Amino acid sequence: MLFARSLPVFFVGLSLAGALRADTIQVPAEAATIQAAADLAAEGDVVLIAKGTYAEAVTLSAIAGVTFRGQGKVILTPSIEEGNAPAFTLAFSADVVFESLEFEGFADAIEVTQVQRLVVRDCVFRENTIAVNLNNVSQASVRDCRVDSGSTGVQVAGGEAVVITENRFKVTATGVNVSSGEQHIVDDNKFTGGLFGIFLGGTTSQVELNDNLIRDVANIGIALAGGGHRVLGNTLKKCGTGIRSSFGAAHTLYTIADNRVLQSAVDGIFLRASESRVMRNIVKKTGGSGIAADAVNIQVVRNTVSATGGAGLRAVGNDGSFVGNKVKKSGGDAISVEGTGNFFAGNQPSTPFDL
Repeated sequence: MLFARSLPVFFVGLSLAGALRADTIQVPAEAATIQAAADLAAEGDVVLIAKGTYAEAVTLSAIAGVTFRGQGKVILTPSIEEGNAPAFTLAFSADVVFESLEFEGFADAIEVTQVQRLVVRDCVFRENTIAVNLNNVSQASVRDCRVDSGSTGVQVAGGEAVVITENRFKVTATGVNVSSGEQHIVDDNKFTGGLFGIFLGGTTSQVELNDNLIRDVANIGIALAGGGHRVLGNTLKKCGTGIRSSFGAAHTLYTIADNRVLQSAVDGIFLRASESRVMRNIVKKTGGSGIAADAVNIQVVRNTVSATGGAGLRAVGNDGSFVGNKVKKSGGDAISVEGTGNFFAGNQPSTPFDL
């Protein structure tokens, strides 16, 4: 089980270090700066930051169980003395919380490395290159945050079980970029604009993308690479391509089900991941094809496709199954058969190959 693993000795030591002490340290009433308060904090402490603007670059290492909480409108901006260092640089720590804070104008607003059980909650990010940058972070969450402008909302490299949920992203490049790691969850977020809504890199595995709303994305709403992902119940509207995967041996075993893909400029769903399932999706109003399956052994089952500029369904790869799909008002063939060894049954309209 993922959450039953033992903590490394380093993290166990952290979690025991300050178990008997729990205080509130007020900034600036009791500590002049956030960094000064952090240097005083022990496990269980809350650094309570009074409303105002703070030009700081806070460095945190080997801490555990500390919460940094804004009281009122707390805005962090880059420190002139520290160049464009992150507002918070956190490493080799556990059980740290950042909440009710606002960040403006950083390269990385929050940069985190080798941390377990991090929480970033109810924060606002404006004009940062990357709002939250997570490197080898596990069992963490970013939730109820708003990212306005800037390049990337949340960037994840490595680690496991990072949950990104109930956030709003309006960025110029990518809302959530997961380059590597496993068992992450991106759930119930809203994405507007940029080049990509969600981007998964080639060494990701078993990532879940559920119930997100993604709209007005120039290139791809959900871009997939890696293996074993589940893409369930998302709504994608006015994207270049709604959902698209890369081609290669490592890109396999996807489940893409119960999504709504509307008004894509190019294709609705273009899948190049073998041994995958595309089920019960609704694809409507595309400039290109509705659903294209371009790998071996893809199951395309009970999808509804309508008003496409190109073919409704494209069987590009080999040895797939196309069963019980409905295609209406396609600009090209309702079902275009380009590969070999595919199985067809119960589609509407039927193909010459249907059983």
